[in-house]
Amino acid sequence: MIHPVPYHAQGASAELVPAIIRREISAAEDPLWRAYGADSPEEYAWWSWRLCGIACLRMALDHWRDEAEGGMAPTAMALAEERLRAGGYRQTAHRCAIRAPEARGGIPGGPPHRAYPRRSVPAFTLPAPPVPR
Repeated sequence: MIHPVPYHAQGASAELVPAIIRREISAAEDPLWRAYGADSPEEYAWWSWRLCGIACLRMALDHWRDEAEGGMAPTAMALAEERLRAGGYRQTAHRCAIRAPEARGGIPGGPPHRAYPRRSVPAFTLPAPPVPR
């Protein structure tokens, strides 16, 4: 059975993601940055590189969310802020890492997360994180 799961790109404008990845345009130039839930294009540009897991979560939430609950998943930034407050993300200058307790669903004694070997990826410099609100 194929389920009609809504698509959410890691960026607000799915059609611009390839150009952003190729560095042809800055993520801050995405005209839909407000729809991401960011307070500024700069905040969006920093977070959009780091929320691939949140994009996946938004797809799942939109698929299973009941119309009575509002029908749509929270914005990427709302989910990221919630994860930061819960300790599920650790914000550093160059990345945002998911912490192991969150990978277990935040449940003490829950199923452990899977450890995957580090992969070699091309290095590139990301901007510093935005000033917290």
